[in-house]
Amino acid sequence: MPAIADFLRRNESRILEFKQDLSSLDRVLRAIVAFANTTGGTLVVGITDDRQPQGIANAAVEEERLANLIATGIEPAISPDFQVVSEAGRDFLVVRVPRFPGVFYLKQEGENTGVYVRHGSTNRRATADQLTELQRQAQAGTFDSQVCAGARLSDFDQLAARQLFAGAGIALPQAKMETLGLLVRSDDTWLPTNGGIILFGTPAARARYFPDARVQAARFAGPNKAEFLDQLEPDSQGVSVLAALEEVPRFVQRNTRTASRITGETLRRRDVPEYSAVALREVLVNALAHTDYSRQGMTIKVAVFSNRIEVENPGGWPLGLSEEDFRSGVSRARNPVIASVMHKLDIMENWGSGFERIENDTERLGYALPIWEDRGSVLRAKLMPHKNIQTQLEEESPLTPDIINERQFWFLNRLSDGYLAKAMDIVLKFNVTERTARRDISQLQKMNLIDFVGSYKKGSYTLTEKGFSFV
Repeated sequence: MPAIADFLRRNESRILEFKQDLSSLDRVLRAIVAFANTTGGTLVVGITDDRQPQGIANAAVEEERLANLIATGIEPAISPDFQVVSEAGRDFLVVRVPRFPGVFYLKQEGENTGVYVRHGSTNRRATADQLTELQRQAQAGTFDSQVCAGARLSDFDQLAARQLFAGAGIALPQAKMETLGLLVRSDDTWLPTNGGIILFGTPAARARYFPDARVQAARFAGPNKAEFLDQLEPDSQGVSVLAALEEVPRFVQRNTRTASRITGETLRRRDVPEYSAVALREVLVNALAHTDYSRQGMTIKVAVFSNRIEVENPGGWPLGLSEEDFRSGVSRARNPVIASVMHKLDIMENWGSGFERIENDTERLGYALPIWEDRGSVLRAKLMPHKNIQTQLEEESPLTPDIINERQFWFLNRLSDGYLAKAMDIVLKFNVTERTARRDISQLQKMNLIDFVGSYKKGSYTLTEKGFSFV
């Protein structure tokens, strides 16, 4: 069990929440329901809103009271782990909530409106899409493994699937297609699953059943979408999921720059791409494997800006998986059929090893790690240029406000997501000095991207109109 001081070194997040006391029990129960429905998490009672460890009185009594309220107020039954932790003469109640299989809800709000999930450090009522995903998980089913309603075997391009697998040295009879979850046996024939149509449906079938299961890519002149320069497909329709693995890297290569780097031993000049090819590929594979293909009207998008690349896929982190899990190598695919095919074709290597490859490549070649932002309806990954490219840009236009660093991007997006971000958040997130954090914020103010509203003690930073358009 970490000490209270260890908890205080971390920001509230998808897996951690602080409460001063149990005076607002509805909010406490919502947090517990949200943890159980999302990735699990820890609730620490006895820490104030300004992160002061004041403790609680009668901790053992409060533990019993909360346990009884959970038993009578949450359905289905849930059993968190309670522990009273004493530190510096104060008592704290630490409640650990595992990720339980099921759809948990507050009884007084009902099984449809009482379902909550975690979004960042907040608890939000589950959307219809999230509720459907939770119900599928509770039934041990996934969207991509379900039979595609209305589709026939002729809608599944068996020849294309066999040719792709043959390139990897794998024979693909219909029985193997069934084993992979691409087809489901029905009497004397097979029917394609959703995953089968998404990956290997005929063009007409994909357009009919999954018109949004495609990848769009565009190049913009500046740091926002105000001026458009190029796109992956002339008709803006994008490319299929599997085609994107080759087409998107080519598109990025033709729309980005290279810098020169002198190697240490040979002192030879070496060209360095603006963005890590390994990071881009792994981020793209992650997006394809974890997209919520049940959502309509949303495609996978790759946006190349003057100072970053953004890859967005519909659906946040899969319920049951957090960014911390992804970074530590935990694997939980939203689409196991699609992920399994990618694994067989060596598109995905060992499950859960994607971040390790990103980390090794970026550290070896001097790139920044990507930044992931779970925005509820979409998961956005941001890739930053190589530091040599950034240096060249700063030398060419040192006062250009388009050039902002990784910490400033993160700060702007915290504000965009509704957090009351401050300098200390940058300190804790990036392990920099408070002076550096304040300088970052000051530069954002000079660029007219943020304002400070209110008094010195109680005020907060907000995005300006320019700041909103920037993020």
